[in-house]
Amino acid sequence: MLFFLAASVFSTLSALRAFGPLRAVAALGAFRRFLAARVRRRDVLRDLLAGAVARRRVERIDTLLSLHGPQAFALAVSALPPRVAADALSVLPEPRRQAVLTRLPGRVRAQLPFGKSREHLAPPARGSLQGLLLPLAS
Repeated sequence: MLFFLAASVFSTLSALRAFGPLRAVAALGAFRRFLAARVRRRDVLRDLLAGAVARRRVERIDTLLSLHGPQAFALAVSALPPRVAADALSVLPEPRRQAVLTRLPGRVRAQLPFGKSREHLAPPARGSLQGLLLPLAS
């Protein structure tokens, strides 16, 4: 890819010298399309998100979610290591975190501490004897 980058810069400079600014603008546009075809939005968002988590930029993480939406944010989070993903999601407000968690793949959600079911944390139903009974020793 570095070869293509150098070749594109060289062709842009030589086009500027030989054909003037209009040809150089066309070559620069072709170079931008070339880069855009090889860089995925998810990868860029993943890198921005990892950087924001590393720098503890809470407002930046929330801004990235607002700009890209929960679906793209969930794809980027799923490409992160589980600990970094948990850090990124832990700073979000609960409704926004749930919006992202519902869009995460099950394998990623299972690795996160708040992605698991919380039924075991729920209090016993009213009128139930479950909280009064002691476990039997085996």
